[in-house]
Amino acid sequence: MPTGCRSMSASGAERPPADQLVRVTLGNAGTAHGAAELARERQLAVQDLLESNQFAPENAPPGPYAAEISLEGERMVFMITPVETDSDPFRVAVPVADLTGLVRDYHAICQSYYDALQRASVGKIEAIDMGRRALHDEGAGLLADCLKGRIRTDFDTARRLFTLLSVLFLTADMRFVPIRLSPRPGAR
Repeated sequence: MPTGCRSMSASGAERPPADQLVRVTLGNAGTAHGAAELARERQLAVQDLLESNQFAPENAPPGPYAAEISLEGERMVFMITPVETDSDPFRVAVPVADLTGLVRDYHAICQSYYDALQRASVGKIEAIDMGRRALHDEGAGLLADCLKGRIRTDFDTARRLFTLLSVLFLTADMRFVPIRLSPRPGAR
């Protein structure tokens, strides 16, 4: 069944697709400088993921799923609970050490983008945004590779998970300068 399609239960109530996240919480809720801004970024990243996703842990009970996503050292950890069965929660740890440099580059280009929104020409903003999107896509592809054999996703879900990973890195690693990853309301 395509992502976003709903089926009816025996009682006639709508059910989300089995291969989907229906609830997400994020761990590593630090109190960094700019904590209010980071909390907003976390909330927006989770909402974006929940709007549309394809998420199917390998060799797992059927979903849909709830997940707590956090960073533990150099691993992105998913504590996954099937929400419509009595199955126990299970843990999937995905090594993400290879993504650290890319996440740092992504944070830097996001900062450049938001700085450019204040003073740069439209052409400069568009050029920076193209670079930002390219890094985001590269990060999504690398994260999708890390997830292979553990969690099946489509590219768009991997892209949203890369956004969450970036937000988690901001919260967990104070060496990153807190920045805005999503556009300001009313920004182009």
